[in-house]
Amino acid sequence: MGRIEKTIFILDYISNEALRRRIQRGLNKGEAMNSLANAISVWNTVYLQKAIDYLKSENGLDENLLKHISPLKWAHINFLGEYAFNPKSIPKHNEFRP
Repeated sequence: MGRIEKTIFILDYISNEALRRRIQRGLNKGEAMNSLANAISVWNTVYLQKAIDYLKSENGLDENLLKHISPLKWAHINFLGEYAFNPKSIPKHNEFRP
């Protein structure tokens, strides 16, 4: 029974250009989300390391807490809404945000 359904889908996919486009758009969205997730993880990793370095320099870091942090959080990312960019607050090359 599963093979019949799969065959019907494949025939529909081959003959229906709108279906192929819709499926491709969905796949592209998934790939874009994966790329965004990777970019956020890299951003978070860089800034977590800066925070760790700062706390170590101030002798205010409990090393046992490091195993509980992860760069995979997204709560601080604004996916929807308005964005305001102040050119004066943009860090220069090789500088970081406070």
